[in-house]
Amino acid sequence: MTRPRYVVPGYVEVCSRTLERRLALLPRTQVKQLMRYVFAYAAQKYGISIHALCVMGNHYHMLLYDGRGLLPRFMSLANGLIARALNSRYERDDKFWSADSYGALRPVDREDLLRRYTYILTNPSAANLVRYNHSYPGIWSGPNTIGRASIVERPDYFFKEDGAMPQCVTLEYEVPELFSNMGRDWLCSEVTRRIALAEKAHAADRRRAGTTVIGARRLKQARWDERPTSKEQWFTVDPGIASHDVAARVAAIRELQRFRDAYREAWIAWRDGDTDVEFPRGSYWMPTYAHARCRAPS
Repeated sequence: MTRPRYVVPGYVEVCSRTLERRLALLPRTQVKQLMRYVFAYAAQKYGISIHALCVMGNHYHMLLYDGRGLLPRFMSLANGLIARALNSRYERDDKFWSADSYGALRPVDREDLLRRYTYILTNPSAANLVRYNHSYPGIWSGPNTIGRASIVERPDYFFKEDGAMPQCVTLEYEVPELFSNMGRDWLCSEVTRRIALAEKAHAADRRRAGTTVIGARRLKQARWDERPTSKEQWFTVDPGIASHDVAARVAAIRELQRFRDAYREAWIAWRDGDTDVEFPRGSYWMPTYAHARCRAPS
């Protein structure tokens, strides 16, 4: 069996999803509008707060807060709509996303959250796409968008004009609760500072390697069915927890392992015929799709 997801409300998550060997998420006006619309719609539907978002050519990263414990439903709806809409747009009928499910990483404290902000928003310069991340032509929720909202109209393709999807939705990059007492301006300033430091480090790496950036103009001219030149790393560690504090990281990992052990024990009992077995709090698939019993929050 695959490892179960630990889904409980009240956690910040870093989520990512990768395409199947294509660059179908390149910065095209129609693609950007679609993804912003879908993420905003799914977030409103499932009570998700979006903090940061960066969409690369073949994957995206999102920092969000799951207030209702419905992250899998949010990801399923958003990724499903994006896949069907862009397959229709590109006139193809093959699978869109890679075989793996979405990735999720859980920051533990403020410092970890700031590191995740920096990682997400410096993806373009780290991948040698642009020198300065603010010049990236794709979806990039820079520091100035924190705490701001915008109206996104429904794309004029794929969706029915008289269908159930709203004509427009609001996409807001909310300030994380951990920084509510520090204020939006402080957070914007700190994220901006960290991005600048990362850009200098990436520039130094390019000088040592003798490489250059692709540039916004060439990115806009690339074909959607091209393949990325970099290779995906296989058999890497998937920690599920992000923390620079050793004690906090160990505690979070132990909590996650206790959940997985209890889930497996319950799953084995279910498999062997005990359909009254109670799965641990945070279980998602079995209670949702097999109608198994799940322990109530304490």
